[in-house]
Amino acid sequence: MKRKKQWIYSPKKVWPLVPSETQQSVIGLTEPVISRLILRYFESHNHRSKDSLMEITSHWRRCYFYVVANYHTTAKNAISSDYEENLARLEYVGPDRYNLSYFRHTGVWFEIARDQSLNDCLAIIAENSFFHPL
Repeated sequence: MKRKKQWIYSPKKVWPLVPSETQQSVIGLTEPVISRLILRYFESHNHRSKDSLMEITSHWRRCYFYVVANYHTTAKNAISSDYEENLARLEYVGPDRYNLSYFRHTGVWFEIARDQSLNDCLAIIAENSFFHPL
């Protein structure tokens, strides 16, 4: 016998509000880590392939803080000459608590650290090769 369809209540996900002071402090604390990544990978990356690392930036969106690498390509079959690649995502969970994820080649974020402090997450980003530009 065929089952009847049933309606169920599915509420929208409630995103935690990130205070503007927290947003500014996270941006300020990640700048040294980003500048170290730029110093380490900018020159060595530009001579290896047709894709040149232009800059590493960061931005907030909802309760997520993203670290993004911007590239320029000289390939003839490229759809666009400039593109960006996600490196890291910090999800704000609570006061000084974040979930850390990296962007897999499959197009899915993979979480590798839960409920960590910001300093611990930044140390993981600086040391772990998952978060370094290719």
